[in-house]
Amino acid sequence: MFYKKILLSLFIALTFGLAQANNFDDMARLQSNNESEIYELTISDFDVLASSGEGQELFQRVVFKNAYFLATSATYDLPVRILNFAIPQNGSLNIQLLSKSDKIIRSVNLKEKENFELTERNLDQLISLGEKKRFRDMMVQEVIINPLAYNKSANSLKLTHKIKFKVNYHGQAASSGTFKKRGKLDNLYKNLLVNFEKGRDWQIPKKQKFFKSQTLGSGMFYRFDVTKDGLYKITPASLSNSGINNNALSINALQLFNNGGHTLNVATTATQWNPSSTEEVAILAFDLNNNGLFDGADYLLFYGKALNCWFYNSSKKKFVHQTHPYDTKNRYYLSINGSNGKRMAINPL
Repeated sequence: MFYKKILLSLFIALTFGLAQANNFDDMARLQSNNESEIYELTISDFDVLASSGEGQELFQRVVFKNAYFLATSATYDLPVRILNFAIPQNGSLNIQLLSKSDKIIRSVNLKEKENFELTERNLDQLISLGEKKRFRDMMVQEVIINPLAYNKSANSLKLTHKIKFKVNYHGQAASSGTFKKRGKLDNLYKNLLVNFEKGRDWQIPKKQKFFKSQTLGSGMFYRFDVTKDGLYKITPASLSNSGINNNALSINALQLFNNGGHTLNVATTATQWNPSSTEEVAILAFDLNNNGLFDGADYLLFYGKALNCWFYNSSKKKFVHQTHPYDTKNRYYLSINGSNGKRMAINPL
């Protein structure tokens, strides 16, 4: 259980660049409609802590609840509040500041950072937007609240402790889809997205590509098993003995289906051992009385493959023996309701 928690934490950090999941007890949603929402953020548990000293000078450190320290080019290491908002798939958001409340904290001594770290973030504004990114099947955009401004000459800190702002959504914001859970990590949405209740309607549809989009067609199919490589013969008598009505059966209506006996390729885009559908097997059909029906001494021939045998590997350019991990019998399917069945070509010697 401990290692699962570690992996989950790493997943969150790598996906969002955050050190922790959000806690929204400092947020209040005041109004919501299809196109916008109004929120109020209250900075709580603010404190100025003693940090480190050099000689006789004592420096301090500023913290508040849900604060996050960014690697920026700012002169002083001041925390920000980062909020993640879901946005429409091809949309965006903008922020409109409605009101704010400031207060001044005096006798604050902050240390200048020795090595400024460059960043593309602009933290000069009270509210700024971060980059858009995709988290699983939702598009997300950061809203960065920078509630602190330090005045070195006055040793004072301006704290914007209450901020009311409007979030305007653009790009099919009125969508009303149905949120679909797709795994154990779905609960992360509620912890990472301020507007989960609205953003759940903007879940990106999952694109499904069915590499095996076709199966056997409609009609009756008769199954028989092959356990050894070899030439196999089907006669009208063998069909009749199996309970198949072959009265006035067209010889061209006979079709045989099988995928060759090799396990399917785990690489779904591969060409070898990755048929798009259950394939038809070419057979030799002998209509000895030339009446177009499968009767009398007529017969079919096909080469059957076992599962546990040798197969030619085109990438390795050699034969490789397979021991099938799932079965011991290769199942063939015979249809008597087809038309223009696949046939082997007979070339004269």
